[in-house]
Amino acid sequence: VMGVDDSVSPECPLLATD
Repeated sequence: VMGVDDSVSPECPLLATD
């Protein structure tokens, strides 16, 4: 999706869309 963005969703770093 967006990629690895644990800064947004620490529990779903691979699904951080918001």
